[in-house]
Amino acid sequence: MKKLSNIVFFIAIVCAAVFLLYQKGYILTNYDSITPLEAQSMIKKQDGNVTILDVRTLGEYQQEGHLVNSLLIPSATLASQLDTLQKYKGTKLLVYCRSGNRSAKASRVLSEHGFHVYNIKGGIQEWKKAHLPVESIRYGR
Repeated sequence: MKKLSNIVFFIAIVCAAVFLLYQKGYILTNYDSITPLEAQSMIKKQDGNVTILDVRTLGEYQQEGHLVNSLLIPSATLASQLDTLQKYKGTKLLVYCRSGNRSAKASRVLSEHGFHVYNIKGGIQEWKKAHLPVESIRYGR
């Protein structure tokens, strides 16, 4: 009986690990994950073929800054706003959030709807660690 419970416990751990890796976007994905430096290189090419999508909340976007020329669609509303993104379907869609978790989920949704998606690993936190440019909203003087 103890051997059976050990097997069940092992299977549960493996299933939990697979689920976590799936949620984080490390396995079974239809999109690429790239580093902030790779993303910056794609943006710098300025061929008009890159769209930057921020899937954080409005508060995060305003308080923590954002990538220059990024489009804000919070991950919580992404599924209901897919129609507004149709005009970007022919571009490379760079998706980011704070740490990479929400953007992995958003990237999965977008790739399932035919978008050419690149998830930025580590989100804006890694972007800032790499000392890449961030734009801030300034109110008043």
